[in-house]
Amino acid sequence: MATKNLLKEMYETINIGLCWKNEKGVYLGCNEYFAKMANLPRSDAIIGKKDIDLPWKEQADIINSTDQLIFKNKTFLQMYERLFTDSFRLYLVNKKPVVDNDGTINIVSSYVEVIDLKLTTKNIEYVGEDSISADDILYNLPGLIYWKNTKFQYMGFNKNVVLLSGLSSQELLGKTDKELKWGATEAESFQHDDQEVMKSGEAKITEHKIPIMRSDGNYMIVRTEKTQLRDKTGHVAGILGVAIDVTEEKRAEEREKNALLEKALLEAAEAKTKAQLEENLRLAVTVVAGRIAHDIRTPLSILMRKSENLEDLIPIVLDGYKKAEENNLEMETISTREYNYLQEIPETFEAEMIKLNEFISSTLKMLSKLVSGEINRDDLEICWINIIIGRALKDYPYADDHQKSLIECKLDKGFAFLGNDVLLTYAFYNLIKNSLYQIEKNGKGKIYISSESAEQNNLVRFKDTAGGASPEIVKQFFSGYKTNKQEGTGLGLVSIKQTMQLFGGDITCHSVEGEFIEFIFSFPKIEKTIVKT
Repeated sequence: MATKNLLKEMYETINIGLCWKNEKGVYLGCNEYFAKMANLPRSDAIIGKKDIDLPWKEQADIINSTDQLIFKNKTFLQMYERLFTDSFRLYLVNKKPVVDNDGTINIVSSYVEVIDLKLTTKNIEYVGEDSISADDILYNLPGLIYWKNTKFQYMGFNKNVVLLSGLSSQELLGKTDKELKWGATEAESFQHDDQEVMKSGEAKITEHKIPIMRSDGNYMIVRTEKTQLRDKTGHVAGILGVAIDVTEEKRAEEREKNALLEKALLEAAEAKTKAQLEENLRLAVTVVAGRIAHDIRTPLSILMRKSENLEDLIPIVLDGYKKAEENNLEMETISTREYNYLQEIPETFEAEMIKLNEFISSTLKMLSKLVSGEINRDDLEICWINIIIGRALKDYPYADDHQKSLIECKLDKGFAFLGNDVLLTYAFYNLIKNSLYQIEKNGKGKIYISSESAEQNNLVRFKDTAGGASPEIVKQFFSGYKTNKQEGTGLGLVSIKQTMQLFGGDITCHSVEGEFIEFIFSFPKIEKTIVKT
């Protein structure tokens, strides 16, 4: 607080005008020095005012043009401003855009009065108490200051203009731009600006690169403000020019532009490379998926033939067991449940092989269309969520009854969606497998599955309380290669994400580390007429 009060005391007591305003040109505040400049009783009286409301209203358009230039380029600007038309009260002004916490851009300006001169027809008379001559003050002012008559002849100037011209003061007096070393390239442009200012009476700010080499080897760039000069009878007497060297500022802007261009080119190259890599990856995935499917189907066909043999052999074995049991032969006994299980093996085995084949075919078909970009709603079919979840829970290969008892499923009346039942069934298989693994690993937890209808979408929530995952892991769940399992690849969740996006929906994840993890499936609602069809 002490520091804040000290800063306030400093800007209220320094002999520099400080003010700040918004992009609409409305003043938001100032210090006491600036308030006196504006003939206001106190600093807060400026709030809500514009330059048109202040003593320098005739210069308001010029000031606003400068401010808008700063807002547009978002760069620091240093220049001279003449606020009062009845005198040459010259201020060195620094203007800088400042961004507030909410992103709003305002301009903060400082005004340092360098001289207060009164214009007359014969000479320039110093208004002040010191005995130093006005000529000495003007001659040593910073920047480039000069004035020309209506014939574009230099009739007065400060020391820096003399040095820049390479002539003596006597040699420079009365010359036009065409006779000076920057005349070959800039004389016509300079005189055009002079003529425009004298004719319109409006100030003009321009930037020019002049053919004069600086000590650092760069051509000089100057920013000039030109205003009309009138004699005391009211006739146009010429122009007053105030210029500063902005070479470093422009070079900095050029470096920034080049850096942005280089960044844009680099990003474009990276995007092109990424697109090519993604295309190569899609092709590779198609080839690898086809190869994997082929390699899986080969042993599947063998297993299918074995299941056919089992279908013939198991009844014979079970019949032999029955006869042995009837004749009280000595043997290992099996329970009725085990007997029924053996009877169901051929049928169950064959059904699972058929489902696996359907899954491979469905996945390859979808993958092929996805890679080629040919997939559309015609490739989807109407599915019922309760049927799919029920079948997934019934058919999942639990290790024992205990695992099955860890799942609590509470579904509402259910809903229909456009999708693929095989792909979604295996998505639930994947989540069940992951959750059971975490429950066994952490020695705690259950699985909770529920469905609900939201305003925009239908939802399914899949939650386990085995301990959740860290924010870092969750953040990258759907990008691949991030998993909580030692032998996992993390690709299962990526596949589920792609499946849901294929359906026009999505899947998201929320977790509290040490407590739970929840996956939320979001399905777009479909019209009742489509469901009936």
